[in-house]
Amino acid sequence: MKLVDIGEAVGILAAQSIGEPGTQLTLRTFHIGGTAVNIAAQTLRRSKFDAVIGLERVTVVKSPSTKETIVTSREGEIVLKTPEGQVRSKLRVPYGATLAVKENSKIKANDELFSWVPYAEPMVADVGGVVKFIDIVDNQTMREELDESTGRRQMTIIEDRSKKLHPTIQICKKTKKGEMQREFIMAVGHVRFGDIKRGKREVIVSSELDSDDERTYLVPVGKHMRVHGGDHVRAGDKLSEGPINPHDILRVKGPRKVQEHLLNEVQEVYRLQGVKINDKHIAVMVRQMLQKVRITDPGETDVLEGENVDRSEFRAINRVAMAEGLKPARSEPLLLGITKASLTTESFVSAASFQETTRVLTDAAVRGAKDDLKGLKENIIIGHLIPAGTGVHRYEDVDFVVDQSFYEEEILPLTDPDGLLAELEGLTAE
Repeated sequence: MKLVDIGEAVGILAAQSIGEPGTQLTLRTFHIGGTAVNIAAQTLRRSKFDAVIGLERVTVVKSPSTKETIVTSREGEIVLKTPEGQVRSKLRVPYGATLAVKENSKIKANDELFSWVPYAEPMVADVGGVVKFIDIVDNQTMREELDESTGRRQMTIIEDRSKKLHPTIQICKKTKKGEMQREFIMAVGHVRFGDIKRGKREVIVSSELDSDDERTYLVPVGKHMRVHGGDHVRAGDKLSEGPINPHDILRVKGPRKVQEHLLNEVQEVYRLQGVKINDKHIAVMVRQMLQKVRITDPGETDVLEGENVDRSEFRAINRVAMAEGLKPARSEPLLLGITKASLTTESFVSAASFQETTRVLTDAAVRGAKDDLKGLKENIIIGHLIPAGTGVHRYEDVDFVVDQSFYEEEILPLTDPDGLLAELEGLTAE
């Protein structure tokens, strides 16, 4: 993959590359009718190349019956490295998966890494002991249900209507006191559970470095927990099941991680339909969603605290301030939706042609805005030569000098024109 040339219309290419398969998606949805038809879930993952295995945050136990290695961590990753130690790929290992590789082992392309059951949500005991049921009461928090697909009856945990019973499974030591070792709630630091207040469970995460540094998170009782007491977690890990707010990822992990998250989530929609789109096209869109920053400290510049400024403009302001020996401004990244990002673009002509035309033009008039016509859209609207390819602004003052001898060369015909005409006349006569 080569670097893109200056003046290439990457935005137009990205929009066309993402939009064109969209026509196929809608048609396919009509045919399928919104149901999962002939979708076989993947049950094992293989390596695509030769590598050395590394395991990050992967905790395992040996199954006593099958002697297989079962994964008991939810945030573990297999790292595929070159013999020199360079990381080539990272793969998330699902909870309850069967691990087929070991730390520092060498594998070949197409070797199995791990396998799992995609339709089940297992609970794996990582310590031995006696199982104890807490608040599991028949017809209150548990009932027997018929599985129509298999025809089997099975016991299912249900939510208590009074919100007073909270089903849990505890594994206790085989002693008289029966000290609890592990607790499974049905439904970077250490995790422990607090009390239940107003239908929400307290999840307390304490720092490994500072024992006094604790954060308390309130999780609704009905939510399925991804962590258990005593687990180690990192900043940004999910504590319970459910969708992640991209703004939280940006705040905790930074711009790079939220870009990767948005890219993966968008690609997942197209992957399910069997459509392949290069990551670079979606990355162009995601980059535009993070083009603004919010000022947190204006320093000795002219910007205001809380003001949303374009990233390139913010850098230019700070360059001028630092050159003059003034204190530069500080900012935090800002994530905008595609609509909001389009309406807050530098060009008001471009924004007005998209949505809310009256509001955009009124706002531009009040601010006395000036449009420098730097982008493609505004130049097309005005009728100017678009700044792409050879029309890009940096080539405006370039003159192409051609050697005079080029014009003086005699241009010889490829064939005798008389012969060609005679041949054509002969064909028409026939």
